[in-house]
Amino acid sequence: MRNVLFIFAAMLVFSLSSCNNDEQQGMGNPYGSETEKPHFHGVKQAPETKGVAQRDKMWANGTVITVKLLEDPFNLQQEIISYAQEWEQYANISFRFVGADENALVRIGFNWNDERYVTWSYTGTDCKYVRDQAEATANFADFDLLSAAERRCAGLRLFGQVLGLELEHRHITANPEWRSLTRVEDYWTGNISDIPWNALTQYVFDPISAYNYESTENYDPYSIMVWPFPLSVLRYINGEVNTGRGNCELSETDKAFIARLYPDGEGGGDDGDDEDDNITEIRPIRQRCVQCYMLNSGFEQFGPDSQVEAVAWTWGSVSGEVRQILSFDLSQIKSTSKVDKITLKLFSHRSMTIYHNRANNGTNNAFYVQQISAPWELETLTWRFLSSVRTDNRIRIPHTNEAALDLEIDVTDMAKNMIDNNCNYGFLLQLENPVIYTSRVFYTSNEDISDPAKVPILNITYKQ
Repeated sequence: MRNVLFIFAAMLVFSLSSCNNDEQQGMGNPYGSETEKPHFHGVKQAPETKGVAQRDKMWANGTVITVKLLEDPFNLQQEIISYAQEWEQYANISFRFVGADENALVRIGFNWNDERYVTWSYTGTDCKYVRDQAEATANFADFDLLSAAERRCAGLRLFGQVLGLELEHRHITANPEWRSLTRVEDYWTGNISDIPWNALTQYVFDPISAYNYESTENYDPYSIMVWPFPLSVLRYINGEVNTGRGNCELSETDKAFIARLYPDGEGGGDDGDDEDDNITEIRPIRQRCVQCYMLNSGFEQFGPDSQVEAVAWTWGSVSGEVRQILSFDLSQIKSTSKVDKITLKLFSHRSMTIYHNRANNGTNNAFYVQQISAPWELETLTWRFLSSVRTDNRIRIPHTNEAALDLEIDVTDMAKNMIDNNCNYGFLLQLENPVIYTSRVFYTSNEDISDPAKVPILNITYKQ
C-alpha cells in the first residue's frame, strides 16, 4: 500500500476492476454471479505524479477535510458519511460534511458527467487543484444499481484514496503477473474507449521511483486498496491465483498503516519526544512548492516548479520575475525543545539549458529566504499575497560569481517559529534586486525530473 501525493487540469486514469465473478464468492464479499455489469474503480491525479501515492499528497496531520455531495439523488449522504467515519477511527484526520452551497475540498458526484462505469477520486491533496466548487473531485458510479454491500466496498476504497492511499498491487514487494499487456489493452479499450491506453500504462503499470512513497513492510492481500482486477487481466500476484475480487473491510494492516501516516498526538502513533529524534531529514511537500511568475504585462501564474528559482529575466519580448515558495511538513517535529539546528539545503542546478546555461547570473544575485506569514491556497494565490512575509527574521544569501553554488542555510529560528506558533506557511525565495538577467536556480522539488538526492532538504540536528 502506498500513501501518499503548472497544473490547471488533471489527467483521468484508472485501474480496472469488475464486480463480475461467476466462479467464486468469498466470505464478506458481496460480489457474486448475480452482478454482471462491469464496474471500474479509478483515480484522478495531477499529471506529474505518475500514479504513485506520494508523501506530498498526504494531508497535514490533524486536518479537517471538508466534504460535500454536489447532489444526493439516491438519498445516500448518511451512508457515505459512515465510510469516512470508519477511516476516522484510525487516522488523526476528520471529515466535516457541509451543505451543497458551501465550499469544500472534496466534492462528490454521482455518475458525474455521465460516468456510470467508473468510481474514482483524486488522490489526497490533488483535489486542491480543482478550483471550481461545482466540479467533482470524486465520483460514485452506478450507486443506484449497486447493493449496500457493494457500495460499502467502493466507498471505503474511495475514502482511502481521498486520504492518499494508492493501489496495493504497486507495493514494492508485490509481483503481479499480467496475462499480457495486449490483452489488458483490449479489455480496457473495449470497455472505456475514451480513456487513453497510454494514461493507464503510465499510472498503473509503469515502475515507480523508490523515493517519495510510504509503504507497509509487505504487500497486504487483505487491504481495502486491493483492486479487483478480473481474471482475464491479472493471473497471479505474489504467486497466488487472482480471485478477481477486492476486499470490503479495512484490514488490520490498513488500520495500523493509516494510523502511522496520521498519528494521534494524544496517545497514538509517533507522539513521544524520543520519536522526534529519529527525524533528521524532511523533504518538500511537492504540492506546496510553487513557482510564482509576474510579467511586466501584468500576467500572473502559479504552479509546480520545474526548478527552484529566484529569477528576473526576459521571455521573448516580455520581462518578469520569478519567486519560489518552498513548503515542508514540519508537523513531524512535535516539539522543538530538543532541536539544535535546522538547515535548508539547496543544490545549485548544474545542467541548465536556459538562463545563459548557468544557474547564477547577474551583478547582484543576492536573494532572501523569508518566512511566509499568512495561510494560502494555490487556487487563490496572487502576486500581491507574496508580500505577506516577515522581514524581521529573513535571511540574506549573498551574491556569488560562481556558475553553480550549493547552499546550506541556517533556518533554525524561522522553522522553530513555524512549529511553535503553528504558522507553517512555507518559505519564500526572492531576489534582493530583481534586475533582468539575474538568477539563482536550484534543483526542483519534483524528484521525478531531478536527482532525488538534490531536491531541497531540511536537515535537523538535535541537542546531545
